[in-house]
Amino acid sequence: MGLETTSHACPYTALAGSMHAMAQPLTILCGALGAWKLRDSTTAESDRYIEMSAKQVERISKLLSCMQKVLNAAEGEPKSARMEFGELMGLVLESLRSDLSEWKGTIVRVGPSDPVYMHGDAERTERALRAAVRVLVSISPSGGVIWVSSQPLEKQVEVKIEQKAEHGKTLGYAERLHLSLVEENILAQGGRYECVEDPLCISFTLPAQSSGAPASGLAHDCTERVLPFEVCPQETGF
Repeated sequence: MGLETTSHACPYTALAGSMHAMAQPLTILCGALGAWKLRDSTTAESDRYIEMSAKQVERISKLLSCMQKVLNAAEGEPKSARMEFGELMGLVLESLRSDLSEWKGTIVRVGPSDPVYMHGDAERTERALRAAVRVLVSISPSGGVIWVSSQPLEKQVEVKIEQKAEHGKTLGYAERLHLSLVEENILAQGGRYECVEDPLCISFTLPAQSSGAPASGLAHDCTERVLPFEVCPQETGF
C-alpha cells in the first residue's frame, strides 16, 4: 500500500509501521555486548560483532533523525507567502551538495520559461523537496536521472520529482519516513500529495500565486542543468 493512502486523520500512522525497524538493531547491540564476555572466542569473532554494532547504531541514529524531522513538520502554524519554485529548488540542491558529492546521477529541472510562483510556507516546501530528492537518490545509489518539474495549472502549481525507469525495489524504513516528511509538510499547507512507488514519482500541488508582472509570452518549456550535475543530452523534458 502506498503512503498516498495513509489516513489524513492520523498523519503519523505510517510511523508505527516503521518502529519495528528498531527492534533488530537493538537486539544486535545486545548481542554485541555479549561478545565482550566470550572468553573463549577469537578476536575476529568479537570484532565482527562490534562492527555489526557500529552499523546498527548508525542505522538507529538515522531513523531517529528522520522521525524527528517528521515530528518537527507538525509543529507551529504554516506561514503563507509568495515563493518562487526555482529559488526553492536551488536552496535545496545547495544544501544537499556535500551529501551528494559522490552520487553519479543527474538532476534535471523542467518547467515554464517564466518563474513559477506558489503561495505557501517556503520552509515547509523546502523540507518536502529536500526529502523527496533524498528518496529518489536513495533508490538509485549508482546514478540515474531525477526529473523535477513545476507545472502551473489554473489555480495551482503541480510539482513532480520522479525517475522514469523502474527500480524494482521495496522502499525501506528510511525512504518511507522521508516520504512521510514530504506528505506532512505539504498537507500542513493545505496542499495535495501523491506517491507512486515504481517508477517512483512524488507529486504535490500548492496554490498558485500571481507574479505581479506580465508574462513574457513564451509558451515552451525549458530544460536546464541543475548544479552540480550534468544533463543527459538525449533527454528533452516531460
